[in-house]
Amino acid sequence: MKSITTKWTAALLVCAALAAAAVLAGCGTTPKAPKQKTEALDWKGAALGAPIPQWVMSSMESDVHVQSLDEFKDHYCFVVSLEDPNKEMAVAWVKNASNGAAEVARMVSTTVNDAATAQEAIKSGDEAVKRRAEGFRDSISNNNFRGLRQVGDFWVLARNRATKNEYYAGYALYIIPEQDLNDQIGALWQNFIDNNNAMSEAEREIYVDLINNIRSRLIGK
Repeated sequence: MKSITTKWTAALLVCAALAAAAVLAGCGTTPKAPKQKTEALDWKGAALGAPIPQWVMSSMESDVHVQSLDEFKDHYCFVVSLEDPNKEMAVAWVKNASNGAAEVARMVSTTVNDAATAQEAIKSGDEAVKRRAEGFRDSISNNNFRGLRQVGDFWVLARNRATKNEYYAGYALYIIPEQDLNDQIGALWQNFIDNNNAMSEAEREIYVDLINNIRSRLIGK
């Protein structure tokens, strides 16, 4: 059975919108090495003595953030992966750039929606407000973000230590400069406000505050 996942290794809009200082501080720190949940039996380049890239090792463990790696400083990182019994299927899926970009957009839209629905105007139960939030989420999920690029792909034959289940996992790493994504989300949100005349002033102010937080966000500050 196929399993598609997208791991977003930064608390992007939740950090910005909710000003979660503790989370922001943790975004740039080096985490402790976790107990390995899986073991690699074979991988791309293994026959030639090539090691598994650190970003793949990090993404295999849910509590390790790829973004903490120095080589991805000032970038948001997304790891799109597919688990499949068939190696060719897993590898082909992650190499398809349109699949990865669509998964990244879906994850961004979910996180943006979570940040918005945390606000009182949307938690209030007003159906019109909820419909607008859902519409904005859908518009982001169909968006192509400028500056998003795939910088790596890999495959691993893995075994779950607990279940002993073996499977192939294909991984693709996408990155985008933090400020580029923040600016684009801010612009999309501004367009959303400008085209919703029925929005109340209270709801509008909440969104404007979110936009300002996103656009002015300084990582680690």
